[in-house]
Amino acid sequence: MIVTPSKGWLARLIREVAGPGELEALDPRDRSRLRDDTGISDADLLDILHARHVNELLPLALARYGIDADALDREQREVMHDLQRTCAHCGITRACRRLLDDDDVDTHRRVCPNAGTMAVLGE
Repeated sequence: MIVTPSKGWLARLIREVAGPGELEALDPRDRSRLRDDTGISDADLLDILHARHVNELLPLALARYGIDADALDREQREVMHDLQRTCAHCGITRACRRLLDDDDVDTHRRVCPNAGTMAVLGE
């Protein structure tokens, strides 16, 4: 796998990587470059890759709040990274999926650790 940093590359990486093994298999210089380019530690990036729900639920949640995930990643990459990290560490993925599938944004706002950020971004 060749990873070249570009606009939205982290979102594409999360969507395209088959598993964390590919990231771990990168040459140490390439991993260092990824770390430097993104400001995300190896551990946080691995957490995001292990947390497959981030790829599915975060874009859905952002859309429910009226936010374009790709535009956010291009325009406010640091904010997107924070949202991804928070989502990766969240323990209520089943409830989140159900609330988003049911379009129950009001309840989602009460339980999602990213809700405050997404509400501000969606204004």
